Amino acid sequence: MNHVLPRPPRGGFLVGLVIGLLIGLAALAARGQQWTPLVHPTIERCDDLFFLNADTGWAAGGGSGRILRTYDGGDFWSIVFDNNDYLRSIEFLDAQVGFCGTLDGTLFRTTDGGDTWMLFGERTAAHDSFYDDELQTALSKGTLTRLDRAFSRDP
Repeated sequence: MNHVLPRPPRGGFLVGLVIGLLIGLAALAARGQQWTPLVHPTIERCDDLFFLNADTGWAAGGGSGRILRTYDGGDFWSIVFDNNDYLRSIEFLDAQVGFCGTLDGTLFRTTDGGDTWMLFGERTAAHDSFYDDELQTALSKGTLTRLDRAFSRDP
């Protein structure tokens, strides 16, 4: 089954929609322009998207656990983050700083335009060591060579 990405006409103002089981990457074009579907098989559902301007946007891929990014108004989308969380919402403060939230309250942050995403909001080591077992296993196996963590409420 092919999944469909609607493509907005150039110069339109872009906003997101979720359309059933199809990917809801969409743009609302000015003055009643028509929608143009695009095939994109990497996610089944998009729960949210954010466009910084007519060309640059990101999508939270729902249960796929993927974040997608476009630099050409939606002609091409690349996967910039892939994990097992249900990604529900995405927002950017500017071209570099963005946040993506999950259904279970986990928050990811990027400070490089979406190239890398890190867990955000670990307050105390005792209560907020998200994915600690997985991180420690990756460290012991050598998948990670170094792990630095900061907890905002710990002394």
